[in-house]
Amino acid sequence: MSFPQNKNEDVIIIKLERFFEKDAYILALMLITVPLAGELKFYPLNEEFRISFGAPAFFFFLVLLRHVSAVLPGFLTGTSVFVFRVLLELWDGRHAGLIPILYDQASGFFFYMTFACLFYVLRANRYRDRPVMLGFYGFMIEIASDSVELVVQFLIFHTVVTPEKITDIAVVAISHTFIVISFFNVLKLYETQSREKQTRRQNEHMLMIVSNLYEETVHLKKNAENDRACDKRILSALPGSKGQGRSARRQDLKAGRGNS
Repeated sequence: MSFPQNKNEDVIIIKLERFFEKDAYILALMLITVPLAGELKFYPLNEEFRISFGAPAFFFFLVLLRHVSAVLPGFLTGTSVFVFRVLLELWDGRHAGLIPILYDQASGFFFYMTFACLFYVLRANRYRDRPVMLGFYGFMIEIASDSVELVVQFLIFHTVVTPEKITDIAVVAISHTFIVISFFNVLKLYETQSREKQTRRQNEHMLMIVSNLYEETVHLKKNAENDRACDKRILSALPGSKGQGRSARRQDLKAGRGNS
């Protein structure tokens, strides 16, 4: 069995343990949930640009991740969304071939990858305890990611977006941010209540231990007093005790006076 030889190895092992304990499950759930949530969609601008619940679900999972860089989940999620949509299009059979489907779904990958990179660069996860700032960063990141997706679609399909449609994108981004922050605050509230309950149980347990120790101390003190009393009675009943010695001397004195 090999042991870590320095502090850096200890830190790496602790991070890996934390990753496999919690973040791995969150990442796996993200790769399943985000592609499915992305299918709840509508097309406000054109036939290529979609608005779905995949973006808020992705943002929510990024906030939950603690020990994993956002770039890796962004790449994996973008890839899973791309593959999932391509498979759906192939199963539907409406496209002429694989190449048009790849071009059609390529912009979605760039959306998630841009979102994750900006989330990592801006270190938005440090505002977990400040929901307003977290929501502001999420809003700005989603606007930038939508812009990158629109640029990719313009390069591929030469689509044109009007300023009115950009306003619609901003409204949708605000609604997504509001949904994510609401769910996250509910989760934080639940965690706080769980910690309070756990702290209360620990305090009650400690109070019970202290009360039991106090009862044991009182019981031991009474036993010690009873033991001392018993020792005194035993010593007084012994033949060589001080009380019997005095009575014996008194009897000797009386006998001497009688003989004289």
